[in-house]
Amino acid sequence: GAGRSFVAGADIGQMKDFTPVQAKQFGMTIEQDIRDADQELDCDPVLIEQVLINLLKNAMEASLATDSRTVRLRVRREGRTICFYVEDHGCGISAETAKRIFDPFFSTKSTGMGIGLNICRSIVENHHGRLVFEPNAGGGTIFKLALPIVVAAAGINSAMDEAAQTQSNGAGTQAGA
Repeated sequence: GAGRSFVAGADIGQMKDFTPVQAKQFGMTIEQDIRDADQELDCDPVLIEQVLINLLKNAMEASLATDSRTVRLRVRREGRTICFYVEDHGCGISAETAKRIFDPFFSTKSTGMGIGLNICRSIVENHHGRLVFEPNAGGGTIFKLALPIVVAAAGINSAMDEAAQTQSNGAGTQAGA
């Protein structure tokens, strides 16, 4: 696996230590809407937390140019994935920016180095996930981070490994027993 397990619904609460401080600096509120997300993910929780923090920070920065002072973090189970949605009602992403948004060293910020979203996408892809975005119907942008739920697959693999061990070791003897 990519690291220790992360339970989306429970461990997202750990971010509460950071996000209110960041939100307060921006004069923003972060609404959390987490449903049916207590599924185990095989990921590095620190890296995934950093991706979410980066997305939330970008959303807050994008909202500064508007009257919106709320960013929303929704977490849902969708099939075999847990999806994290970071939604803002900020300035949105132009068609030109959309083409290059994940490119290394591309930034729309005067102080930006253009590595944030590029690194975020790499981290997500290294965890067999996807990071995509779309316009928010009410203005702004929705970033979607989808990570696979691996518990079911791990259970199948364990059963297959156990069956293989039983076959290769004879009558029910398990390796290492």
